[in-house]
Amino acid sequence: MLTAKMESRIQEFVGLVRTVGEEYRQFCTNGTLVPADKVSVSFGRKYAKIVHTGEWQTMVHSFVDTTNGDILMAATWKAPVTKSPRGNIFADDLGRSAITAHGARYSGQDLTEYHKQVRNL
Repeated sequence: MLTAKMESRIQEFVGLVRTVGEEYRQFCTNGTLVPADKVSVSFGRKYAKIVHTGEWQTMVHSFVDTTNGDILMAATWKAPVTKSPRGNIFADDLGRSAITAHGARYSGQDLTEYHKQVRNL
């Protein structure tokens, strides 16, 4: 069963995904105003699916395990990669170090330089 604390934290994570997407869009367009993409969440029995809808496509950004808050990379539209969590929504950074604008990071991927570039617009 999904607890209120877990649902609240997942909604905060959705806001973070939206923010990361906006930072990336500003980085790519040199600050030009472009339509904002939509980020939504749908809850299943075990996972929350974070969906990113842009002007041209809809894709799964990531999944969140609702039993423990693990951030999981999407394997398909319906299922996550379950063997190696990329981060956790209860971490101090809300899982920021585990995601990019396009989804959960690949296992072992160092995003330090990416986040520095995007933040220094």
